[in-house]
Amino acid sequence: MIEHRGGMMKRIVLVFVTCALLLSACGAPSYANWLDEYREQEVSWENCDSKLFEDSEYFDASFKKSDVKCATVTVPISYKEASNSQDIQIQLMLDPAKTAKRQGYLLSNPGGPGESGISYIQSVAYPASIRDAYDIIGFDPRGVGASTPVKCDDDLDLRSYFEYYFDYKNQAEVDEDKKASDEYYEVCMENNPHWWAMTTENTVQDIDIIREVLSGDEPLNFVGHSYGTTLAARYVALFPENVGRIILDSPVTANTESIDEEIESAKSLMKSRNRLFDKCAKDPKCPGSTRAQVENNLIKARDLMLKGKMQGYLVTQVEDGFFERGNGTSPYLIMRALLYLTYFSLEEAYPTFKMIYRDLVLKNDPWGFESAGLIMDGYDMTDLSRNNSYDILNLVNCLDRDERDTRTPEEIEKDDRILGKIDKFENRFYDVYDFEPAPEEQPGCFWTWRAYEDSKIPDPPANEPALKNTSGKQLFIVGSKGDNVTPYTWSLQVAESLKSNLVTYGGTGHAVLFGGISCLDDLAEKYLLTGQLPAGPVSCSK
Repeated sequence: MIEHRGGMMKRIVLVFVTCALLLSACGAPSYANWLDEYREQEVSWENCDSKLFEDSEYFDASFKKSDVKCATVTVPISYKEASNSQDIQIQLMLDPAKTAKRQGYLLSNPGGPGESGISYIQSVAYPASIRDAYDIIGFDPRGVGASTPVKCDDDLDLRSYFEYYFDYKNQAEVDEDKKASDEYYEVCMENNPHWWAMTTENTVQDIDIIREVLSGDEPLNFVGHSYGTTLAARYVALFPENVGRIILDSPVTANTESIDEEIESAKSLMKSRNRLFDKCAKDPKCPGSTRAQVENNLIKARDLMLKGKMQGYLVTQVEDGFFERGNGTSPYLIMRALLYLTYFSLEEAYPTFKMIYRDLVLKNDPWGFESAGLIMDGYDMTDLSRNNSYDILNLVNCLDRDERDTRTPEEIEKDDRILGKIDKFENRFYDVYDFEPAPEEQPGCFWTWRAYEDSKIPDPPANEPALKNTSGKQLFIVGSKGDNVTPYTWSLQVAESLKSNLVTYGGTGHAVLFGGISCLDDLAEKYLLTGQLPAGPVSCSK
């Protein structure tokens, strides 16, 4: 949550890249002799620790806990040189092929950065034929989950939602929040000395070590969703000779962070959120008969929160004194919850939106929005525990590319004006203070600044690499026209850059493959089993 506490519009823009979504700009890898020990290691498959399993109701019908085995693979903390080769562990889970006619290993990544591949393979609805044919490997990327983790302070993170000012009255309040934010990051650096190694470049090279350790000379078969497509695309660029059957679902472009890309993200988010508001406006049991009335109801709820006239549930679940300067609830979580809901199709998201929106407007009960907003950022609402997905997201995004904000105040004002005109509701929601804060001394991402200041840490590259595919093979690429998180225009760009045809889904939602859309799933199943791709661009309806 901390990354969203800076200048108002910069904070909003960062939300748009939540899945995001950045590609590293390092050059091709060098296979020095010192890496041989990692590539030649043996894997010992054993029974999985019970802590690696989700609750059984989370399992896909074809996933059987008794079938799987677990192991770790050792990788270096850095691939730059042997002197930096402190070891870290990557956790694997194997769901073995169910028939003797196995077709190799299939790796996957569900997105993030920061989501668990161990969790993913337990729930993903792969067709039975895929589970029959492939040894399916789930892995937690470096820093994530059960792999050698990076984890910032849970208490400081939770407090940030409720103790930071939302409606700054003066510069002293801005400075107070900045001091608290710096404390969060400094504690995180102290507790995680390998924070600087959490990059896409390093994760991609980890993937190739996993491939070689498991299968020798076999090519990589890989399914990537959202940020997982970043890993897939970068792998294709760095290891074209090892490309097998690669799927990119809801692909991420080689993001330039230009105002044009921010505009595209703002438009996509606005459209996705407006679909929820418009559906509510047509529902007689949903408060508000127009989109404007729905928006106004949310603004009224924000104002009640700021005046301390709305008591949330969450603050009653922590010990007295936990919040030194706590509010009854947090306006931030309204927008985080709305963002979370736009990851799903309209049909999936609307019943939840209607329920929590009715509670907020008719009962002054924000618990549903609190819950959805915190789930978005990695919280388990049964016990308020937190995974490290949000920590990793911020690290990867800030280390894959130079995220220091070098714009002049005039340029920032111009960009804010452009974005504010696109998404008027979000701009209105956050525009609640009437003074101009002093410019930050180090605007942009904390992690990027710290990396540049430390001569022992590799500098984040200034520019991201162009997407390229020299493997001679087409990839299987899926893009949704109604996707807020990775806009459809990105799918078009990625398909062109990677010299592959695009499978277009005409509905809404993000990362839609293996979600029960038979047209998409059948095409992907055929590709993974036979290597057969559509002869040209294909469209699938809802």
